[in-house]
Amino acid sequence: MTPTKTAWEKKTDITTAINIATKKRLKLLVKELKEKLEIIGTSVSYSSVKEAKERHLGSKALKAELASLASRRLQRLKESCVEHSLSIINEWVLREESAAKVEAKSLAKAIKEIESNVRKNEDLIKADGGAHLFAKMARSTSRSSLGSTSSHSGV
Repeated sequence: MTPTKTAWEKKTDITTAINIATKKRLKLLVKELKEKLEIIGTSVSYSSVKEAKERHLGSKALKAELASLASRRLQRLKESCVEHSLSIINEWVLREESAAKVEAKSLAKAIKEIESNVRKNEDLIKADGGAHLFAKMARSTSRSSLGSTSSHSGV
């Protein structure tokens, strides 16, 4: 309750009490109540209470409008955030797909190169009947024997 409304209710209660005390012929009580009524004064009237109530209702309506506006704004921000997030994710997916395609092409080239080298080596192996294996073993054996003779020759 607003102070104006409270004061108006007090004034109404005192006036009602004065009327009752007057009917019962309680002059001393009527005098006391009239003094209290004068303390409240004439600044509190029905019109001032009505104005205060209208201001209160106006501010309440304004508050409701602001709450509605804030709610709509929040909803738009949520939608906007979702849209921005999705666009970022889509951009990331496109870049990842592009990088994967480049890597797939590079891997395909590497696989072709390996396959062609393996085919060439298979042809060489078939052509010499495996003699290249014996040649490698002979070279590694002669290297180890050279290494052992050179160390003995220095002594």
